[in-house]
Amino acid sequence: MSVHEQVGWLSLAAAAGFGAAGWWWLVQHRPPREIILLSLDGHAVAHPIPTDGTQLPVSYLLTGPAALARVQAAPPAQAPQVAPRLVEDPPAAPQAEEEPEVPEAFLDPISLGITHDPVVLVGTGAIYSRESLFQWLATGSRVCPKTNILLKDIEVVPLTALRQTIREWCERHGVAQPQAANAAANEAALAPLGPELQGLLASLRGGDVRLRGVAAGKINNMFIDWQRTPAILDMAEARTAAFKDMMLDLLWLLRHGDYYGAGVAAAALSQADAAMRVGEDVRHLLATLGALPAARLLHATDVYAQHSAARFLSIMRGLLGGELAAHVAGAGALSALCRQLQPGFPYVRCSAAVAIVAIMEYLPNRTELRRVGGVQALRRMVVEVYEAEDAGPTKQMHARYDCRDAAHALIAACATDEELAGQVPDSFVDHEGVLELTADMLRVFRSCGQAWIEGRVPRPGQGLDPQEEEELTSSDEEAAEAGEEAEEEEAHARADESEWETDEEGA
Repeated sequence: MSVHEQVGWLSLAAAAGFGAAGWWWLVQHRPPREIILLSLDGHAVAHPIPTDGTQLPVSYLLTGPAALARVQAAPPAQAPQVAPRLVEDPPAAPQAEEEPEVPEAFLDPISLGITHDPVVLVGTGAIYSRESLFQWLATGSRVCPKTNILLKDIEVVPLTALRQTIREWCERHGVAQPQAANAAANEAALAPLGPELQGLLASLRGGDVRLRGVAAGKINNMFIDWQRTPAILDMAEARTAAFKDMMLDLLWLLRHGDYYGAGVAAAALSQADAAMRVGEDVRHLLATLGALPAARLLHATDVYAQHSAARFLSIMRGLLGGELAAHVAGAGALSALCRQLQPGFPYVRCSAAVAIVAIMEYLPNRTELRRVGGVQALRRMVVEVYEAEDAGPTKQMHARYDCRDAAHALIAACATDEELAGQVPDSFVDHEGVLELTADMLRVFRSCGQAWIEGRVPRPGQGLDPQEEEELTSSDEEAAEAGEEAEEEEAHARADESEWETDEEGA
């Protein structure tokens, strides 16, 4: 008999009142794997010692010397076979109701929570919550978070049917829906802008492409009116909410609408800077989603669509980044913009000049603009400001806007004095006392004040307010950096040319 068995017997005998003598009698007279129990009716029972952790039955009782005498008097062979009864486990404590298992198709790959307001990233087919994906894309990343695929063109489309399916599932299982709270908050934010906006949003999202274009045109006109309404200009939160609410719908129309629809969509989206004054994160997102469709719209046969695309790209300054700027240039944007710099273009040309700045500030190689004749076209725009001196006030003001933005584009292109050289009108000499346009003069035009553009002072460097003075200093620093970059590029080009000549001689 093992030590554990003996200890167990001793514990049971002591508990029953047998004492040490009783335990010894039990050890000597019973099999090593059985124990004597006395039933309530006085019978002695041999019961196996449980080896699997089962509790001993409670229907048997061992007490005092009388119990020991009865055990001694009862031979083991005559003991009745009473089936032991196991003690029932206590009832389990009530468990909390388990949360429903969310279908995998309803989970957002970024937040790992339920997908609210689902959208699809068209290039990969991955589905995300709108806000999660927007936050990701606003960083400038062009990688699909779920598939890790690098996308050249990024298109995001709302999934209205899936949104309704997820909403019904949440209601059926009692799951909270942040989307419902967000929708209510968004509706409350848009309310101060008037009931007409809600009707236009409904038209923008329903009906055929033509009707959506009509709605986008009315929205663009509404944005223009807002710029003249001080009360709405003070509603920054409401304006931002309205723009974010309709942004994907306008971007869809920019891609898939006819020339009129795409043109008014681009025009409305370009109001992000002026009428809407949205934050930097929204503008970054707009660049990521809209720059390439706008670059393709530049090649439309409709001049209004071309001009609207240039306006859209003109608000992309500081937002494109090197990779996206290269894709936009690769779509032929520079050559299309240079066509808008020609004197016969029916709309203002300054938008095209600023769009060139937005692209060129990220391109290390500026030869493409020179190849398509952009430097000479921009130079001509600068000089034309003096040819418009005898024209009416409106034409003079447009010519000065063109001059300012063309000068900026030439600085971004690192135009040299040799490229700027050429015949200029006689009136040019009267104003500046020089015969040739120079890089230094470009910086003066680039940082001209509003007083000169409106004709209140005779020269571009006069009448500057404190903010314009600060911009002038910034422009000088910009020019210095651009000059250093140009010298570096020229040095690399000379080194490459020298290396090529050496190889030729060796061959």
